[in-house]
Amino acid sequence: MRQTLTTVIALGVFVSLSQDRCNAQTYTWSATTAGSWTNGTNWGSTPTDYPNASGVRAVFSSTGNGSAKTVTLDTAVTLRRLMFTGDQTGSVTIAPGTGGSLTLDSSVTGQPTLDVLAGSGNHTIAANVSLTGPVVNKWDIIANQTLTVSGNISGAQGLNTIQGGTLLLNGTNTYAGATTISAGTLGGSGSIASAVTVATGATISAGTSAAANSLTLGNGLTLNGQNVVTLFSNNSVSQLVVSSGQVALTGSSLELVLGPGVTLANFRAGGARSFTIIDAANGQLNGTFSTTNFTDAGFQASEWSVSYNNATGNVTLGFAPVPEPSLVLGLCAAALVAGWAIRRRFAVRPRAMAA
Repeated sequence: MRQTLTTVIALGVFVSLSQDRCNAQTYTWSATTAGSWTNGTNWGSTPTDYPNASGVRAVFSSTGNGSAKTVTLDTAVTLRRLMFTGDQTGSVTIAPGTGGSLTLDSSVTGQPTLDVLAGSGNHTIAANVSLTGPVVNKWDIIANQTLTVSGNISGAQGLNTIQGGTLLLNGTNTYAGATTISAGTLGGSGSIASAVTVATGATISAGTSAAANSLTLGNGLTLNGQNVVTLFSNNSVSQLVVSSGQVALTGSSLELVLGPGVTLANFRAGGARSFTIIDAANGQLNGTFSTTNFTDAGFQASEWSVSYNNATGNVTLGFAPVPEPSLVLGLCAAALVAGWAIRRRFAVRPRAMAA
């Protein structure tokens, strides 16, 4: 009797887990070029049949010719899951087109609502996105992959990244739930209204360029992981602007990296200067970085200092350049030559006088 009951329970669990897979209708983009989401033939279906329902998965796995393509939504679309698989060649941009937007529904508890899988490339969502459903939306962005969302993200749910890839948020993001970076990197030059938590092993890195070097957080930051500060130019570095809420740094680390085109020699040539890397609300700064890493970028550790001012809420990097080793060697060599010449001059003069 007990064995029969166990078998029945196991069968019930299997049926429950399988039901999601069986009930979810999957559409796969079959066109090798750009096109409209609402044209069903691009999905290998009839012209009017395209993915748009809370129980539907939309998959991009077109092998194509490797070129980038733009898919225009052209209507309000709702999905259970959006997936970019390893078969996808060429970057995909999902654009609004004519009145298009994207809603991701987390009704299937525990399942990601978005996947960027290994080998799929880097992709962009330029349309506005809404996060809905009974639980937080999990986004599964695999390591070495980047998803850029330049549209605005809204909705009642929160967002949790669960893999080692990079998520760049460049829009005005007002979704109500918390933002949790469980793994990977959160970056971008937009704004996030909700509280942000960066877990141990995860990273936050503000900005995308010298002209767009900041990421704005509107409800505090709990940083248990790493803050990567990018030197975008000789006078522009990445900056976290936390307009409201506390910034907790205890247990976190700081790392410096060089942006494209920035060299040690040119940066040092700019002389001593300082940069605000965290601009929090007055009195809302708590803790300090546990570790700092400037040497992997090629600097000497002594060239940089970190200061914390809770009254202003600012964390500031101070830079005082140390000459390049080759320059130091050159100066030393010049000094030795000059010293030798002076000693020789004085050594020769007495003999000349005696004559």
